[in-house]
Amino acid sequence: ISSYISSLFPIRFAIFPSYSVGWMLSEESFMKNLKFIDMLKIRGSWGKIGDDNVGGRWLYADQWAYQNSNTYMGSTSATKTPYSYYRISSLGNNNISWETVEKRNLGIDYSFLNGLVSGSVDIFNDDRTDILVSGGSRAIPSYFGVTPPTANIGRVKSKGYEFEIKLNYTFNNKMHVWLNTNLTHAENEVIFRDDPELTQAHRKAQGYAIGQTKTYIDN
Repeated sequence: ISSYISSLFPIRFAIFPSYSVGWMLSEESFMKNLKFIDMLKIRGSWGKIGDDNVGGRWLYADQWAYQNSNTYMGSTSATKTPYSYYRISSLGNNNISWETVEKRNLGIDYSFLNGLVSGSVDIFNDDRTDILVSGGSRAIPSYFGVTPPTANIGRVKSKGYEFEIKLNYTFNNKMHVWLNTNLTHAENEVIFRDDPELTQAHRKAQGYAIGQTKTYIDN
C-alpha cells in the first residue's frame, strides 16, 4: 500500500532548518581596555539545504517511447512487426527526492586600528548526501534490459577555509588608498558513487576528489 501511495503522491515537500549564533566579543567589558580593537565578532552556523534542480522534472515516472510499425520487436529478430506499440525507455523511481547538503561554518570578523586593518576568517564543512546518480552510471549490469532509474545514493564531503584582509587608509590630503586580499582553500572527497566492486581502484570515483584526473601506474 505504501509503495502505491508513494507512486501517486511523490515526496514534494520537506523542512530544511538552519541556525546561526554570533558573539560580539569587542562589546564585552573585559575588552574595553584594548583600544586598538574596533570590532571582534565570533559567529557560527549550521543548516540544511535541499536542491531539486539537478536531474530533470519527471524522474519519478517511467518514460515511454513510441515505436511505429515496421520496426524490429527485438535486437535479434529477423522479422518486423506490423503493429505500433509503446515500450519503457527508462524506469522511474517513486522514492526519488532532492539532494541535501548539511553545512557548518565557523567564522571571525575583525577590525583594528580605526579600520586600518579589517577582514574575516571562515572555516566550513559540507556533507552532501542523496546525490542523484543516473541509471547509466550505476553499478547495474547491461542485461538488466532497460535504463535503470536515477537514485539518491551519492555522497560527497567537502571542507576548507577562507581568509580575507582589507587595508584602508586616508592621508591628510584626503587621498584614500585600500587593498583587499583573500585566500581560499577547499577540497572534497567522494564518499560513495556506486562504483562496481571489481572496477580497478584508479577507475573508481569513490575516495577521490570530484573530477580528479588519475591513471594506473604499472610497477
